[in-house]
Amino acid sequence: MKALQWRQEELEQEKLALQMQVQELRAGKVVLDAKMAVQEKEASELKRESSGFVWKISGFTEVLQQAMKDDNVKIYSSPFSTGPHGYKLIVGMKPLGDRTAKNRYITVFLCLMKGNYDAILAWPFHRKITFTLIDQQDDPTKRKNVVCSLLTSTSDSCCARPGPTTCVTELPGIARFLSHKNLKTNRYIVDDTLFLQVETDIPH
Repeated sequence: MKALQWRQEELEQEKLALQMQVQELRAGKVVLDAKMAVQEKEASELKRESSGFVWKISGFTEVLQQAMKDDNVKIYSSPFSTGPHGYKLIVGMKPLGDRTAKNRYITVFLCLMKGNYDAILAWPFHRKITFTLIDQQDDPTKRKNVVCSLLTSTSDSCCARPGPTTCVTELPGIARFLSHKNLKTNRYIVDDTLFLQVETDIPH
């Protein structure tokens, strides 16, 4: 009788121990789920941060004609953001090039604008910027896109947070993005329209 009672008590203790282990495992799972949720959110934010903007430039013949009348002409895209609460940017182009690339190349660059979320963003603006002129071939596997990248410098004053009176701050660009000669090759211009994609990625 005593042996049976002892065995029952032993089984009860084992049951309690197992219940505690289950509770610990459940608590650990809650913590793990929370960590995974945070990581998934961060991954989602990074994905949005690196998402690209595509600038459709219509009427490019007229753009070039205007540039030939005034070689300092610059054209700009509409503003866009690197994410829901990201940097506010604009893409710029000098159709007739800049400096040593004058009258021979297209120059592309990015501009910082004063945004709604500047107070919570990291400054200076430090990103890898990739410009892609999309070849409009019907078959994507045959496209010969023009791709050039640059890395903004943390020591460059133009990458600092825009001031209260700042409208647009021009960042360093790619002077020799594409020659006028090569612009006429492949299918970069179709129906007098170009597509320029810009991606801003967090440097690794």
